[in-house]
Amino acid sequence: MHKPGIKSNDIDREWTESIRLEEEKQKLSLEFELRRSEIMNEVDMAREKLDEMACNTVKKIEAELPDKLEQVAIAQEKLYVEALAEIDKLKNSLDELSLDGVVDRFFLVLSGLHVDEEGRR
Repeated sequence: MHKPGIKSNDIDREWTESIRLEEEKQKLSLEFELRRSEIMNEVDMAREKLDEMACNTVKKIEAELPDKLEQVAIAQEKLYVEALAEIDKLKNSLDELSLDGVVDRFFLVLSGLHVDEEGRR
């Protein structure tokens, strides 16, 4: 029945080894799937934690936003008032100058006459 040179014990050993390897493969496969499942659960929990942290950050920013907007509005109003004051100063300075007065002063200086602060001789 057997081919010459192949012993029944060799076949039994190979068969037993084959069964043992198949069982080991199944065991490793189950361990792999279990570990993979654990890792996926950890990833899901980390994702949920990240979502929660992001949500809390957004809520915190939204809670602080009105105060920040009020501070910006106050600063903007202050800058506006300061800018208006500077514009008024410039306008007053320009109002004090007149083209006629400047031309008169220019010619008086050229002619060597003394001009007082109000632009009169």
